[in-house]
Amino acid sequence: MARRRWAEATGLSEAELLELLKVLRFDAGYPVPRLHAALAAQMRAIGLPAEDKDIEAGANWIARQVQAGYTELDLTAIDQAVADLWPQCHLTLRNDGQASRSPLRLDMPELDSVDSLLAFANTAITRVGRDRELLELRSFLESESAFSWWLWTGPAGAGKSRLAIELCRAVSTSWHAGFLREDQESALENIQPTRPTLVVVDYAAERSEWLSDALFRLSRRALSAPVRVLILERRADGPWWNRVQRTHRMEESFQIQACNYALQRELGGLSRPEIRKLVKVVAERAGSTLSSTNVEDIADHLEKIDPARRPLFVLVATMDWLDEKDVSTDRDAALRRLIARAEGQTAQTVTNSVNALHVRNVRTFATALGGVTADAYAQIMHTPHPPVGLLPDVYSDFHPVSLDDLLNGLRPDILGELYVLDRLATTGVEQLATGALLRLAWRADEEAYRAFVERAAGDHKDHPQLIDLLDAGDWTASPMFCARMAVNIIPLLQRSEHPTLVWIFSRLDSARQSNPMQALEEISATARFRLANLVLNEGSTDRANMLYTDALAACKPGWEVRFSILNNRGITWLKLNDRRSAMADFAAVIETASATDEVRACALNNRADVFDAEDDTDSAIADRTAVLDLAETTYNRRFIALVRRAQAWWKQGDQGRAYEDIISILAMDDIATEQKMAARLQRAEWLAEAGADSDALIDLKIVIASRRNFDGVEARSRQIVTSLQTGGPVDR
Repeated sequence: MARRRWAEATGLSEAELLELLKVLRFDAGYPVPRLHAALAAQMRAIGLPAEDKDIEAGANWIARQVQAGYTELDLTAIDQAVADLWPQCHLTLRNDGQASRSPLRLDMPELDSVDSLLAFANTAITRVGRDRELLELRSFLESESAFSWWLWTGPAGAGKSRLAIELCRAVSTSWHAGFLREDQESALENIQPTRPTLVVVDYAAERSEWLSDALFRLSRRALSAPVRVLILERRADGPWWNRVQRTHRMEESFQIQACNYALQRELGGLSRPEIRKLVKVVAERAGSTLSSTNVEDIADHLEKIDPARRPLFVLVATMDWLDEKDVSTDRDAALRRLIARAEGQTAQTVTNSVNALHVRNVRTFATALGGVTADAYAQIMHTPHPPVGLLPDVYSDFHPVSLDDLLNGLRPDILGELYVLDRLATTGVEQLATGALLRLAWRADEEAYRAFVERAAGDHKDHPQLIDLLDAGDWTASPMFCARMAVNIIPLLQRSEHPTLVWIFSRLDSARQSNPMQALEEISATARFRLANLVLNEGSTDRANMLYTDALAACKPGWEVRFSILNNRGITWLKLNDRRSAMADFAAVIETASATDEVRACALNNRADVFDAEDDTDSAIADRTAVLDLAETTYNRRFIALVRRAQAWWKQGDQGRAYEDIISILAMDDIATEQKMAARLQRAEWLAEAGADSDALIDLKIVIASRRNFDGVEARSRQIVTSLQTGGPVDR
């Protein structure tokens, strides 16, 4: 009865609703009352057209499913799934009076004030450089497929969002283009485009569950006009990226990867001439004229602050130099001077100290959530126990500062993160208030807060208050989520002696003692694994090997992390010239039935590399073949197996089988174009070696014409073409 009433409220059939709920993944570690309350609040927040008893009936029904054993992910996944369900059913009326889905609304923000110079949407600072990148993105739009997606990565300040909005503005006359707000996510899944549509998804890590579902559904849709999804995030690794690619459901992952336009593209820094030009543009906008010596001084200042030459720091260095003239080379000192200037401007405009405190508190709270909507803020302020005195009412006026602007948080992110961390470093009431605001942010949206913490750890890994961000979560009520959040930042710390690691392992030990759950034990083993990876990356193979061994001792036989540890320990054994132990670790993964196909494929490829190095070609071919016989492996594992098996066939003189493997690579939809071009180059080298110059030239010209190649592939292809056309030898 409860399910039927819930289904009726959505306009879905009961069968459709049940099918959705079957694929949801829950964490049974959450107390049912808390789960019930969170779901009820979420359903009310999104305007479920039912009375309280119906809302409670739906929430209770889901809770019973949790108790019945639907257990994998955490509460955030449930919240997101419920939030995604209702907007799919919101209908509008067309002019003919017929119901239709709400249109997809995309944002194209524009700012032009001096105060917004650092904002990616600022139109006062003209674009400098990035011509090549825009050409690549236009090629993405012009590709033949009805639907495709592409991930662009880069650190904070690299200019990902600015590049995306420049693209949107450039194509806006022919494309429906812009940034996708969270309240429009379901509209994208149900889109029926009447014109080409470009959707930019920023902050993808905190939207990974929804994004994965959207990509999968779009990959299966028949679309009446092209749809492109441009995804922006710091890194293409970690849990969020696995969720997006659906590596836990490989058949669906194949469909998503088949629509991937290219391998992830990392956005780099600017050239020195581009830096000079941008310095002049910023100075002119600020009303200053610079000599050529001044420009070079600022460019030098930038490279000391930020060797990566990110565009954001060109602006920071220029504004810092214009304000101070005699400045330090400390990056955070320059950011703090900008924060101080913004705080000073706010202090001059607000009417009293209470308002000034409220402005700081709203900025802190909103920044810790990556921005918050006015509706969500109003909901927080009208909870049964609102944060009295900490935050202003939703109707408060701080003229000329608007509450809507404050709710965006302090941007750019790297500036806002430092702002929050530095507030935690204060004393007295200011410090207490900041801690309370972060705990409130955690309760308001755990997933958004986790994403903020990961960004802060990546940008400010050495800030002493980083621990306070991790401790703001409710370790008593949500030990699993808090533990995962802490363990996820370990790779971001980048060194094995980082003091935050001591706190993380101590906190994990306390959580395990208070909550004797196997899942927490596995998370703790994952923490050990990631620490060992840091040590290995530092070149300390002996110590890494010992840490992997210690981590293995803490693992249960079926834990997924155990197989990753075995694979990595095998690598350390090879570096330590202990082939026998390495092969034993790889075999332990390969021969365990409970290991996933993906980790077995990794172990098989690792073992095959050892056989190749020892000229045991038959054994290497057998292991590569075993990889290809596995049903659920990613395209990377299959590409490695195919291309290296082809090389082994060629080494044995079996040219026919070698060519067949190259053909297999070219025929696979989910293998990336860059990989296919590398395979063509390999085949062209063989053809040239065999004297089939005309056939080799066909492959080489395809590689040269491709807009997507690994570094060095096009240059090597041109070199071979020149040799073949001039009759010179083809160097190996």
